[in-house]
Amino acid sequence: MASVGCSLRSASTSATNGPSLAGLCAKVDLYLGCSRCTQCLNESTYILREVEHTCPREILLARFKQAAESKIWRKVGRRPSFPTPMRYQVCHYYRPGLGCRRHWNRCTFARSPEEALVWTFELKNNLPRLKLKEAVQGTRAPDRLQTPADTIRAEFGGHFQLLCAICFTCCPPCLCPVDPRGHCPKHQICPTVLIHVIVEGLKRQFVEVRPLPQRRHPLNYCMYVGRGVPCRHGASRCEYAHSAVEMAVWKAEQLDGLQRGDLLTYPLFGENKWKASPNPNPPVTKLYCHACLVTCNSQEAFENHCSSLEHAQMVAFDQAVPWKHRAPPMGLSKFDLCPRPDLCEHGEVCIKAHSKQELQEWVQRAQDMELREQAAWQDGLVPYQARLLAEYQRSSKEVSVMAETIRGVSVTCHPPPVHQAQEKIQHQWVFTIHSEDPLLHVALLNQEPGAAFSLVAPSLPPHQLYAQGKHFCVQSSPAQYKVGVLVQAVAFGSFEQWVVFDFGRRPVLLQKLKLQLGQTHSQGLNGKPAPSHPQELECWHTGNRHVVLEVDWTPEQEALMAKYKLPSLALEFNQIVPDWGPISRSNYRQRMHKFLYEEEAAQQQLVAKLAMKGQVSLKTALETPALGMLFAPPGALYAKVPFHSSLLPDTDQGFLLSRAVSTALVAPVPAPNSTVYQVRLEARASSDHALWLLLPARCCMALGLQAQDSPILEVQFQI
Repeated sequence: MASVGCSLRSASTSATNGPSLAGLCAKVDLYLGCSRCTQCLNESTYILREVEHTCPREILLARFKQAAESKIWRKVGRRPSFPTPMRYQVCHYYRPGLGCRRHWNRCTFARSPEEALVWTFELKNNLPRLKLKEAVQGTRAPDRLQTPADTIRAEFGGHFQLLCAICFTCCPPCLCPVDPRGHCPKHQICPTVLIHVIVEGLKRQFVEVRPLPQRRHPLNYCMYVGRGVPCRHGASRCEYAHSAVEMAVWKAEQLDGLQRGDLLTYPLFGENKWKASPNPNPPVTKLYCHACLVTCNSQEAFENHCSSLEHAQMVAFDQAVPWKHRAPPMGLSKFDLCPRPDLCEHGEVCIKAHSKQELQEWVQRAQDMELREQAAWQDGLVPYQARLLAEYQRSSKEVSVMAETIRGVSVTCHPPPVHQAQEKIQHQWVFTIHSEDPLLHVALLNQEPGAAFSLVAPSLPPHQLYAQGKHFCVQSSPAQYKVGVLVQAVAFGSFEQWVVFDFGRRPVLLQKLKLQLGQTHSQGLNGKPAPSHPQELECWHTGNRHVVLEVDWTPEQEALMAKYKLPSLALEFNQIVPDWGPISRSNYRQRMHKFLYEEEAAQQQLVAKLAMKGQVSLKTALETPALGMLFAPPGALYAKVPFHSSLLPDTDQGFLLSRAVSTALVAPVPAPNSTVYQVRLEARASSDHALWLLLPARCCMALGLQAQDSPILEVQFQI
């Protein structure tokens, strides 16, 4: 079964020139191959094939003696340096072709029983991988002279490559190989960086080998990288090794005089292709996600990868670090010691640490998570949707970031944005957009369990959450775009989706879709749908209007309003989706936030019924029975707003007006634009049938209001 020309032979006791491998060889057969003489079925499974070539023997394969008739071989990867157990075990969460579904590419468990057996043998005998490979080949180190470069390639496998340093340090990193002359297609003459490339199935790991530090201090590993968190000094300033291959290269340069050019071995698509082609095309630049070890051929593919759940888990959590204590409570950034850890009535669900060691670990885990999040933003591993939502959440004027109407753009949706059905279906909306500016980005912002939304276009792959605008352009009309949104529902309920269209300027165009599956109307006593409320005025807020404030907010107030948005502007709030299961330690914070959102939404719904359009009376002063005469500040005016219904304190609206409403929004009728003005409710002068508003000077000046006038205004009250 040996491949021709690969010198692949079964490891035996005689081949090792010693009895050390006798126990291992009695259980497994070991072979050495390469990417040409082996066929990779997945990251851990290979089969051999006969190919005439000079084999570098970089891939170590193993197969149990009992399965000698099988063609399946298991790859034995490099043994992790940490942790070092007494005996290696096979990962319970690993599935061939899918990887480890819990630790992902940071898993330190073996992927097969063969790999666990070989790792345990190397650990117990303190046997380096290079010595094991020499034993499999039937040679010993003194019989075969190897250069330092050969030793490193034999020990770590893979190959070394030169990339453009400018492209590799971009955010996200771009993989742009340089030609044999050292030229980059984008930057021409540019500095280069040495990269160690390891290919395992669809995963490709690119490890930077930085130059040897100039300071002659003892070589050692970086303490932050060894702990599984990003280096606080940064790769450009840290003088400690960030990987085992980097440490090996540094030691060889310092002790054995290694020249980096000796490490370069161009693969088949590299130097040979450059030399063979008379007019070689420049190599394709790829984007690299170092968290997931994934390369993407385009920015669009990279954005969709960053939107995946697997990428989010890889960036946020480091499951490979062996923590000793409980996980810290969700949503907390500061932790305390429990006053009665031995007699705590909450037990394992207590949100306070039960020992100083646990408290220190919680603080360490919170700091590590914050560092990983910061590193993801610095390295450009955050998707387009997260970047836009972060900008939206930081802003207290949401309409300046995302708006439902923008200048120079018209949009229609067919069928209507709200769709109701009684059974699980597949439904599609089509947006027709006419724009003066080219459409650059289209994205779906919301991902909810139970319904899978995706973008649809003739040239677009399925299940895309982000796409560039060129996919939706109508060929016959360059200024027209057709964007399809498909939803596949697998559960009953109400699902909402925010679709954004980015034209390269702010605000972006926002369109909201809603799918309601199942019973959508409450039933009356006779089984018929209960009558609905009469149509109300559109509710104003900072998401659809430019609000001119009565008094400018302080930075603290603006940050507070940006953090806690109105229920209608909070993407994480869905009033119709029910809460399943009891309140627990893990969902308490989320459920309480949702309860406060529901309370505020209910109050806003009651107050919205007081919105009115009508004639108001403007005065410079008013008289109250309790306070006498009240005079408006210079430039300001009082406005009397009549109400036909009584606003007694024992009614719902009257109670909220006296307790929870202090401001209102006003605009002229008809409104010339989307600007509204915030005014103050003068609660001391209000009566059962009329309310008094204090219009600030900036409002009166902008609308041209004067005393004794009776303009027609629309008024909406604010919680």
